[in-house]
Amino acid sequence: MVNDRFSELASEYAQYRPGYPPRLAEYLASLTKGHQLAWDCATGNGQAAVSLAHFYQQVFATDLSDRQIIHAHHKSNLNYAVAAAEQAPIAAKAVDLIAVGQAIQWFNLGQFYPEAKRVLKAEGILAAWGYSQPEISPDIDPLLARYYHQVLGPYLPPQLELVEQRYQTLPFPFHEIAPPDLSMDTDWTFQQMLGMMASMSPVVAYQAEHGKHPVEEIYGPLSAAWGDLEKPRRVHWSLFFRIGRPTQSG
Repeated sequence: MVNDRFSELASEYAQYRPGYPPRLAEYLASLTKGHQLAWDCATGNGQAAVSLAHFYQQVFATDLSDRQIIHAHHKSNLNYAVAAAEQAPIAAKAVDLIAVGQAIQWFNLGQFYPEAKRVLKAEGILAAWGYSQPEISPDIDPLLARYYHQVLGPYLPPQLELVEQRYQTLPFPFHEIAPPDLSMDTDWTFQQMLGMMASMSPVVAYQAEHGKHPVEEIYGPLSAAWGDLEKPRRVHWSLFFRIGRPTQSG
């Protein structure tokens, strides 16, 4: 079962995460023959689930954290449940699409992949994606890299290496589909960027050891590089994917 790393930050996590582009759900829906049911696995605050609800008759969204679901978005054809990725309360061969946004690195893949193949229709799709570190400008990006790799680095769980490697080393026993280039782009204030940095999962461990917030380590140079703290800056995240259909043997 997946460790629940985000409950202590659930409200911040829901508030300070970039929104997925509308093109993402549209693209995923274009891959599936049927559009009866999508499963948003490890839904977090439900942002992907809400987008998918525009393209599927029903969306079932699960997360291991009940506190994440409390803060999730709602829609009439979207239902939530607390459940582990490896034990889905879903009938066999019922799902057109399994969507996993920025979460598959936490799964027990030896248990999740058989479960995914159990619930997927023969022509169903498993789509797992993540996003890179944010990019803003040449003077800000090195500070964000320092925060992630040096300040939080000792507290980063080993599973995040899969994210650093853009999921390319992730075992993936499916017939793969090459995705288009997609990204997330938004305008954020300095406070919004701090919010995202403060809601990262290793922050709790850092605070427990040091008795202060890790953002303090780079607050001065980061605020100076940002300039007008009330003025939004364009923030860019590239998306990366592993997408595929069940193998015949699966």
